[in-house]
Amino acid sequence: MIGLVLLLVIAPAATIVGIVWSLGSLVGDASEGPTPMEASTATLELSANEMVIVYVPAADAATAECTAEGSDPGAVTTVPSSTATTFGNGEEYVQVLGVASLQDTTATISCTGTDAPAHLGPYSLFGMMAPLVIGPIIGVVAGLVGLVLTIVGIVLLVRSRRA
Repeated sequence: MIGLVLLLVIAPAATIVGIVWSLGSLVGDASEGPTPMEASTATLELSANEMVIVYVPAADAATAECTAEGSDPGAVTTVPSSTATTFGNGEEYVQVLGVASLQDTTATISCTGTDAPAHLGPYSLFGMMAPLVIGPIIGVVAGLVGLVLTIVGIVLLVRSRRA
């Protein structure tokens, strides 16, 4: 019985909880909308392993170019993107850049070709990734233990009926 509960209830629940917990860190800001950047430039203090997501209005996405620099060379890494998003306030934006800090730094984010860039964050990379990885791992382990316990239980049940 315990094996079936682990296999059919705990394993899927752990996986789903991990995914929901990870995405929960973005939900609050995504529903409110992004923070506008002053004068197309933002200077942010980022701790190691934090991330900022840079958006521009969908109307400006074709012409907007955004860059990020850390206070030290190699302190930040950027990932270009073109993911469209409609925020909870109804505004349509396009994610143009993800900025991740590799160490404690002051990041300067600049955008040209748009009058209204915005950003979400900073977010902890470990705060988002840990639950996303740990939840499914716990789910797989619980599922395997449940499967083994179920098989052992079936074998013991069959042997006890023969005796």
